[in-house]
Amino acid sequence: MHPSKFISDVVFQNNASHGIGLGRDVANFCNSLTAKSEIVTNRLETITGKKIGWPSSFVYLSDILDRMAHGFIAKEKKWCAQCYRESMEIKRPESEAKVADELYWSLAISQYCAKHLCSLSYCCGVCYQRQPFISNKYEPGFCHYCGTSLTKAPHIICDLDGHSQAEAESYLAKMDIFIPGATEISQFDLKILSRNLRGLVDKGGADGLNTLAECFGINNMTLKDWCSYRHGVSVESLAKIVDGLQLPRMSLLFGRLEDLLQSVGYLTKQFNFNVKKDLRVHLPDISRYLNETLAGKREPEARSEIAKKFGVSTGMLENAFREELKSVSKLYEKLKMDRRKRIKSSLQYKMNLAVQRCASKKRPLDWPHIMAELKSTDFLGISQRQLNLAKEKAIKRYCESTRRGCSRNVPKQSRKT
Repeated sequence: MHPSKFISDVVFQNNASHGIGLGRDVANFCNSLTAKSEIVTNRLETITGKKIGWPSSFVYLSDILDRMAHGFIAKEKKWCAQCYRESMEIKRPESEAKVADELYWSLAISQYCAKHLCSLSYCCGVCYQRQPFISNKYEPGFCHYCGTSLTKAPHIICDLDGHSQAEAESYLAKMDIFIPGATEISQFDLKILSRNLRGLVDKGGADGLNTLAECFGINNMTLKDWCSYRHGVSVESLAKIVDGLQLPRMSLLFGRLEDLLQSVGYLTKQFNFNVKKDLRVHLPDISRYLNETLAGKREPEARSEIAKKFGVSTGMLENAFREELKSVSKLYEKLKMDRRKRIKSSLQYKMNLAVQRCASKKRPLDWPHIMAELKSTDFLGISQRQLNLAKEKAIKRYCESTRRGCSRNVPKQSRKT
């Protein structure tokens, strides 16, 4: 029986003649917020006779998240190459899979592995194909298209490849409700979120609703709906709340109001509930700054950087200078495109040098060592695929070089290194 047909008929029991797709379809069935994921978990426990650990899906967040929101689960599989490598080194019975995916890896917003603080991989390191969540050709942990081990997939190691470890830790902390064991809170209730938002509005005084809405970058009616417990929120909305209040952890929104107010009081500059501060005094300076940017006197920047420069939220900035920001954003996008063209023209040259340096130091021609040689290079606008292609060309050029025997370089290596 075809794997998709087996999953459809035996596991999901929906008797669909076409079966279930092994890409995003199967992840939406198994990992989503709805009751169907809980049914699938129970069915798998019955088939295998084994208890599946908690949480097996995101059903525990079904009370707070909007089930109608799209883009919750990633379109393609993501994984941690280092977790896969460690898991494959463990001796297991032949009947057991060599690797298993963490639940939070399947989220569209996931970028890092919480254990290794490295970026999640999304394509094979040899054929560069994106992977389905379940392969019908090879066992888990191997490329669906070429059979190569996914432990060789490209990934970025923080603090080694020029990416900040603190940045990865902060990003993971702000999505802690999605990571098992990252927070002590085990039950997430929309009523608690609504209660805490009402408490923030009350602390803001007579204009608390408007100020908080500006802080989040949303309109007043949306905030009223959240405070009134009318419907769930999307992951993007939760991120706006966390960023607007500059909270260190998302789970603070579902804890005690006192803890939330304390975090806001200590960490937030633009929304102090104890001493009301009118941030509109910054408006003339911001207006002058944007006009100078549009006149070409300043280099355009991202909205978040402009907001940070003046100590205000991005939402407040967008509400006050919507049209000006649109024009500045267009200039910033053009600047990024120009930078991208310059970098692309020099990328292959720098990659060639990085490979030669690695080889002369007798280091493996893998991503960690190559990226260590490129740590001072600006990769703004360069995709992972472009980096992979440049790396492959550089390795091929090095391996085919006629001068390799006259240098201190290591013996010839395969392109698949």
